[in-house]
Amino acid sequence: MRKRFIFIFSNFLWLMLPSYFEAASLDADSSIVASPRFHSFKVHRNALEAVNLGEYFTDCFVEVEDTDAHDHHVSLKLHFPATADFFIDPRLYEGLAFFCGGLPSLCQIPYQVKRDGVVLETLNDNWTLWGWSQWYSRNHMSFTDETTLTILHFDDHTDFMSPRIHIVESEMYDSLTGKPINLLDPDSVASAICSTGIGIGSFIAPFLWQLNSKIKNVKILHVSQRYSKELEFFQIVLSSKQQHFPQRDLQRLELNLVPIERLLGKDIEYVRTSSLATVLPCISARDRILVHFDLDCFNNRYDRDSDWTEKETTHDPSLKEVSREIDTVCGLLNTEIGRKRLEDISIAYCPGFFPAELWETSREILMSYFKEER
Repeated sequence: MRKRFIFIFSNFLWLMLPSYFEAASLDADSSIVASPRFHSFKVHRNALEAVNLGEYFTDCFVEVEDTDAHDHHVSLKLHFPATADFFIDPRLYEGLAFFCGGLPSLCQIPYQVKRDGVVLETLNDNWTLWGWSQWYSRNHMSFTDETTLTILHFDDHTDFMSPRIHIVESEMYDSLTGKPINLLDPDSVASAICSTGIGIGSFIAPFLWQLNSKIKNVKILHVSQRYSKELEFFQIVLSSKQQHFPQRDLQRLELNLVPIERLLGKDIEYVRTSSLATVLPCISARDRILVHFDLDCFNNRYDRDSDWTEKETTHDPSLKEVSREIDTVCGLLNTEIGRKRLEDISIAYCPGFFPAELWETSREILMSYFKEER
């Protein structure tokens, strides 16, 4: 069965359940441990009369097993895929043993995250928002009208998908638990990640939503082999769209892109290119800088697609080529920007996208540049 684009949904494990995040905010050398839970519920048909059910479930509740249609409702059983074939990668367990120091069950993959100083390492990329919320809570009092922020985004995907978050009077709420989400409270962000309100590829929108009230100019500089070397410029527009969840209609957070000719130095701007060297001049000397490495930027062999071998083109460079590219990128950041200007660095290993046999070597190179001396 085709699994292309299933990365959009791979964290929708459990819906409409009480929060079960029990760990406090983590310090260096610590990690989160949580237990998987599953959930079943009903969506009433009369709320979906004008909705294409296939598109609706794909967008909202894709991790569905045993869908059972009745006269007045659809019964859903949600379950995170916990089989190795879902992750495509035949050497997945090799990567898990390296990252986790053992072999966790596959349903524990969404919880694997650890921090060491400014470096956050995780399997699924949505924990990046948790790291950013820690940075935000530490630094928000220092923001002024002159503060500018650059997010360096190394990723094969934009990660601009809509989270399961709704807006009420400019405040964010987890649509699955009803709990508030605030960057000043990293535990609230972790709770929304654990509930799957914030899933893979949907962690940028909530960050921008709250950040927009504090920092007047934010730039996302996106480096991906999918694009040309020539810079492309966009304005990011934050808004919300009405969407039905099992209990009620909600205003779900979303973002959209509007093309512009150049950087304007205001609001939220997005630049994409295949070349870090080409986009570096977009960073000013006063910018505060966050870095996100989704390692599928360097090799996205599987793209969590069971038909990956049938693709005409696949981004699958060798270990030597991947190592050289990571070293080049890190070297440029070190020489052209400086390690001390990178205020938070997140690294996502992306099971089912970035090949597991590349994890250890890639980490060694990254840490040789970014790990802080103790």
